[in-house]
Amino acid sequence: MSYNNKTNPACTALGHGGKRSYERGCECPEALDAYRTFKERQREYNRKYNRDVLGKGEARYLPEDGIVDEIAVEIFMSQERKVRVTERERDLAIVGLAARGWSGASIVDHTGVSERIVANILTAPGDVA
Repeated sequence: MSYNNKTNPACTALGHGGKRSYERGCECPEALDAYRTFKERQREYNRKYNRDVLGKGEARYLPEDGIVDEIAVEIFMSQERKVRVTERERDLAIVGLAARGWSGASIVDHTGVSERIVANILTAPGDVA
């Protein structure tokens, strides 16, 4: 069913059925569904690329300081809560998950690190530690 200002005079939005019309005050079911779908996709994207951890202009990883924080590595592995780690700590967490029998794809899903990075770490010669 299509809504417009003539058939639904209580609705003050200019357009109907889309995310923007819901934001403008449209209470039509199509607009609400479109808005919910948009928000679900936005959350999925943020989780996939770990965007919800970072503030605006914040670096993805901490600068290398030569110290490995084993607690941060464990938290990163468990995803108990969001934690920023150095690239070396990230690598150690990925190797740790692989040592526990995790597949590359499950590591990618669990940590939000890209497939390319996980593959490079798991196939790199030598010891990460």
